[in-house]
Amino acid sequence: KKPRLPEKNLYDILGANQSMSRQDIKRQYITLAKEYHPDSAGPEFVDRFDEIARAWDVLSDNTARRAYDRELAAEKFKDDIVQRASAVANEYGPTARAFYED
Repeated sequence: KKPRLPEKNLYDILGANQSMSRQDIKRQYITLAKEYHPDSAGPEFVDRFDEIARAWDVLSDNTARRAYDRELAAEKFKDDIVQRASAVANEYGPTARAFYED
């Protein structure tokens, strides 16, 4: 079964991007983990801290990160195809639908 992408982009959670090195992402993680750790920030930040830890779990593992990056690319490709198909349908309207229905 294909893994599902988390609702939030893991790079966004850590304030990172795909072009950053593991070391740069680790710096982001450490900064956020210190800021949102429940022992220092308070118990109301447990969920935020867990979210940061889950993002780091994936992005710190090279194999998991590559798999996640592939999923992001596939999702972007799917979104691009849907957007282009919608644009064609809007431009050609009933003509396009009739062509595919025949």
